[in-house]
Amino acid sequence: MRTVRVASWLVTLVALAAGMAACGSPTRKQLRPDPATVKYAALQHPLRGARLYLDPDSPARRYQTAHGAAWLDPITATPQARWLTSPQDLAAVPELARDARAHAAMPVLVAYYIPDRGCSNHRDGAPDPAAYQQWIATLIRNLGGTRAVVIMEPDAVPADCFDDTRASTMRAAVAKLVDAGQYVVSALLPLSVFR
Repeated sequence: MRTVRVASWLVTLVALAAGMAACGSPTRKQLRPDPATVKYAALQHPLRGARLYLDPDSPARRYQTAHGAAWLDPITATPQARWLTSPQDLAAVPELARDARAHAAMPVLVAYYIPDRGCSNHRDGAPDPAAYQQWIATLIRNLGGTRAVVIMEPDAVPADCFDDTRASTMRAAVAKLVDAGQYVVSALLPLSVFR
């Protein structure tokens, strides 16, 4: 029995070696392109030098105005992200985009409407992936020609309910946003999720 197993392994190894030899081994020249033919683009961070939009209608600014809370100045004088958590939130995006353009600034948005957002049996977020893709399309349309930084679903990847459906839903949404010229950011999204 042991002889049959050893023979089987030897046949497999010989077949594998023969297959690799038939493919040919790459030469050093094939592995390294000619430097004269390679062109490199200068590496530049897309947000370097960008002026981020200071939202005059942020919740902190509204509270500060209503309560005379000058102690909130360090927060209200600093650009903050606008959280988008429902279809109703998208209604304010066109005005926000126009104001940002008028101030030559870039708005920062948090997209936070993934289906089953809180892993609570679909009680939070979009009702399904199709509704989410429509929501993303509306966000893009409402931004018009305004470029924005979109922070994508901050806790969607490490969530307990992350699965193939969520990965493909996010991959499609990121592709739409990037194709529309938006900057998509998340510290928690491995690139392999979107390939």
